[in-house]
Amino acid sequence: MPLIYRLLLALLCSFVFQPANAQEQVRVGVYVNDVPQFDLTTNSFTIDAVIWFRWSDPDYDPATTMEFMNPFQGWDGARTPTFEQPEQLDDGSYYQTVRYQGQFASRMPLTLYPFDSQTLQVVMEDVHANVDEQIYVPDAEPVVISPSLGLSDYVIKGARLDVAEQTYATGFGDTSLKGLETCSRATLSIPLHRPSVTYGIKVLFPILVILACAALALWLHPGHSEARVGLVVTSLLTLVAFQLTSLPQVNYIIMMDWMFFLSYLYVLGTLVQVVRSHWIIRSRDEDMAVGIDRQFFWVISAGFIAMSVLVLVLSARA
Repeated sequence: MPLIYRLLLALLCSFVFQPANAQEQVRVGVYVNDVPQFDLTTNSFTIDAVIWFRWSDPDYDPATTMEFMNPFQGWDGARTPTFEQPEQLDDGSYYQTVRYQGQFASRMPLTLYPFDSQTLQVVMEDVHANVDEQIYVPDAEPVVISPSLGLSDYVIKGARLDVAEQTYATGFGDTSLKGLETCSRATLSIPLHRPSVTYGIKVLFPILVILACAALALWLHPGHSEARVGLVVTSLLTLVAFQLTSLPQVNYIIMMDWMFFLSYLYVLGTLVQVVRSHWIIRSRDEDMAVGIDRQFFWVISAGFIAMSVLVLVLSARA
């Protein structure tokens, strides 16, 4: 076969059998420098982090095509690349880091407050490539937390970077798509655990002290009606004030709300018994009123303990 035909055949084969574009693997990692703001009522937090990327295609820059999927206020973030152009490393790969400071939205359920745990999440996707073109791969050490980082109410344990495929149930109006759009998604998760013993004492112990003060009215002589009523009413007002100042302001019922409801019933029941004993000593003997007070104290206290345990168990299973 003449040389000219061989060249033409080789050129034709290069077009016909041209291999598809290889899937680009982008290694990604995050250094969490600080979490300066953390708001349970708005389900948002502010993070200061450095995100790094490492890849092999010189015509591709994942640091510029990465987009955050859960910004709380998208206009409020500061995104600063370290290098004007990606740096080429000794192994031939390309490298870029981006420092981002901004707010993110993350669900923070408080149903089990003060025994709740939260997870701060930062979700990232490449908006210009699907999984056939590019995927994220966690680096060897994908998440590093600054040793100086600390939150007053929580302890950080087990931060991780998870990568998964995200398929959207729409083509977003793009008629050139042959199927549903599937992208590679990287999610930074920072689990937070509240010190249960510390917060249990801070929130539950004052309630028990208030209830003990109310219960003392049942141990006063039934003849001191004014002092007994004043003690119970004062305990009730203190309980209301403590609920308004100690609980997070959310628009749903949390576990501690149920504990306060039970406490209100306890104080109300005590007040009813105080009034009842007052009428008993006016028509019968004082010893009978004292005995009824003591019996009522043990019954209502046992009922409060049983219902409190039930609330804790049901909340933990929910």
